[in-house]
Amino acid sequence: MLKGSDVIDKVVVTYDRGKKIVRIIDLIFDRERNQLLGFLVAEKGLFRDAKVIPLQEVQAIGSDAIVRS
Repeated sequence: MLKGSDVIDKVVVTYDRGKKIVRIIDLIFDRERNQLLGFLVAEKGLFRDAKVIPLQEVQAIGSDAIVRS
């Protein structure tokens, strides 16, 4: 089983082209339900919203990358 720290800084690639798009910055976790909801890939900044990949969009979590649909 993977730990959260194993996923941080992994590359996210697209399923259809295998193109690198972002890196995982943090996990979004529901503590009440003890459930992973998604991944934070870019933090909020001046004139930008935070970017999140919901867990439903993840095809696979491998040793080197996360595959997104």
